[in-house]
Formats: sequence, C-alpha cells, structure tokens
Amino acid sequence: MPCVGDRPLESSDTAANKCHVNLAILDSDWEGEFCRLTFCAYSRSFASIRGENTMSKEILFREETHRIVGCAMEVLNVLGHGLHEKIYENALVVEFKLQQIPYHQQKPFDVIFKGTLVGTYVPDLICWDQIIVDTKTIEAITDHERGKMLNYLKITGMELGLLLNFKHPKLEWKRIVLSRRRS
Repeated sequence: MPCVGDRPLESSDTAANKCHVNLAILDSDWEGEFCRLTFCAYSRSFASIRGENTMSKEILFREETHRIVGCAMEVLNVLGHGLHEKIYENALVVEFKLQQIPYHQQKPFDVIFKGTLVGTYVPDLICWDQIIVDTKTIEAITDHERGKMLNYLKITGMELGLLLNFKHPKLEWKRIVLSRRRS
C-alpha cells in the first residue's frame, strides 16, 4: 500500500501530487519484490509502493548489477568487514580488472547551478560508463544515502546507482534507479 512514512498515501494528498522523481530500490533483502520510492518535494519525504512483481518488468542493468555485487562479495570475503571505504574501493578496482569489468575510478563531474559551475562531484567508481558504485562503511544504508545517490544520478545523467556497505560481515547493498518520468 502506498505510504508516506507510516501514514497511508491518499490520492488527494499534496505529497502525491507534488512528486518529482521516481526511484526503484532493490536491496540485499530482495526476494522477487521491490519497493518503488517516489521522492516528494513538497513533503520532503519518500512515498513507497511495496511488493510490485519484478518478474514481469525488465530490470535495468540486471546482469551488470549481479557482476558488481559479486565482486563486492568477493572483496568482503577476502578482506573482511569494517575497514576504511577507500580500501574497499581500491579492492573493487582490482576485482573489476580481474573480472574484466570496465570502470573509471574518481571520474569528476561538473555541478552546474543555473548555468554556472559551482563545484565538482567525484563518484567512487563508474562501471560500464552507466552505473555509479558508491562504497560505504556505515551502520546501515538509510534514506540519507539514497537521497545523496539520487543527486549523484541527476548530476551525472545516469540511471543506476549501487550503494555497497562493507561495515558488517554480510554485504549490505542497495540498487537505486532514477526514472526521469514524472508520476
């Protein structure tokens, strides 16, 4: 059922009518269902619809996602958990080379505000020139990290971002897809 926070989302809700960006999230707990999140600018919150069947939908960069997550699992199995993010980023580079996955490390992107360059965003890794890979060593991936990834996808013009958390013995990962269609 659609909701904002713990409250059901009504079709008449202001939040439902002010949505700007759709995200599809697949994570390490995914078992054939996914949660579609819609960020609402008005309420600054996420609305979610759980339990959509992905079997009938084409998953963007499915094979590439499996290969990247497989590399991350290999890195975690060999190095263990809880080291600094940069160590995992560099280890992923080694594993990407071994698995022949094309990548860029620390490729800069200009951040433009109203036609003016205001800074640079430098993602950890870009795979296949289409997927942002962001390594983390945090307690848990939250809406904060999802929101940041949303901004990264907008800046780069890409549609898929992977958040990989190496903090715990089990890899936590989130797959975030930016949809440019308005709902």
